[in-house]
Amino acid sequence: MSNSKIPALTDKQYNEMRQTILSYPIEEYARIIGLTPVKKGSRYYSLREADSTMIDTHKNTFYRNSNGVSGSIIDFAIEFDDSCQNKSLNEVFHYLYSFVNGREFVPVEKREVEKKEFKLPKKAKTISHVYAYLLKTRKIEKSVVDKFLREKRLYEDEERNCVFVSYSKDGVAEYANLRGTQTNYRFVGEAEGCNYNRNFLVEGKNADTLVITESVIDQMALMSLLDLSPEEYDKYTFQSLGSANKITSSLTYVEANDNIKKIVIAFDNDDAGHLWSNTLSQALYEKGFPHESVSLLLPPEIDGVKDWNDFLIFTKTEKEQTKQSSLESFANKSKKAQSTRENCEK
Repeated sequence: MSNSKIPALTDKQYNEMRQTILSYPIEEYARIIGLTPVKKGSRYYSLREADSTMIDTHKNTFYRNSNGVSGSIIDFAIEFDDSCQNKSLNEVFHYLYSFVNGREFVPVEKREVEKKEFKLPKKAKTISHVYAYLLKTRKIEKSVVDKFLREKRLYEDEERNCVFVSYSKDGVAEYANLRGTQTNYRFVGEAEGCNYNRNFLVEGKNADTLVITESVIDQMALMSLLDLSPEEYDKYTFQSLGSANKITSSLTYVEANDNIKKIVIAFDNDDAGHLWSNTLSQALYEKGFPHESVSLLLPPEIDGVKDWNDFLIFTKTEKEQTKQSSLESFANKSKKAQSTRENCEK
């Protein structure tokens, strides 16, 4: 299949096709392509062939702990379906629509889902693992970590996870994102009963600009790169979605907050990030936001840099190497100066 054979789509056709694809249950798709979903409780499935993979049937998303790949059925197809290997994202999109269209299935959004009570994980007596992970592994600025701790947006649970907490307008906790601190085992999750109309938010008091990232780590990395003052923080609201395909949260937030006049979409610099950036931008336009009010901000194209945390680590590593080089140069000059003095004394 080649891109030249794929007909151009109108925005309406594209959005209708996208909605059809995203409505198809991932666990059903997995069965059809030869994988074996294994039920884990009332909500999740893993895969017998890839047991680090967890499929969330409520959100119709997946996360593969072994390599950190996550997302919608589109991302799942790219990861697991041999028919999607070596194809462009556009080709995968059309392949999935052909696969799904005409099949009988219950769309995910029409499933009866038991509403769970929101409950935060139990807090540990320490924050040492959270501090080490965010400061040393993720290279987040200490001022940003301290801001989250001070505002009760972050704590460590009994499993040594980072727990990122978001609050309602009334100050009631309503969303929690979990991130493991062990470098040899990736874990990302969310508390039961979260409010997905807002996801994780850091709202500025006088904000007119909404900055949207995929993960909370990317949000903190971007804050570290921007190095904002307390006054500047008040001009922005930062929202992280958990993954790029949860754009409904951003649309809901914008509709409910007419103070937002500008939007910055800061997703990953990869195929999925490009797809969902353009999808969200178009959806915002259809909601009345002119294109000039929406900016797409991508991490620079540098080897090994996909997201904003990658870029933060890259910039800090460069600075450390430059500093080390300067110290070594200074040390060498000092040795030469000492040698010259000794020769003169002789």
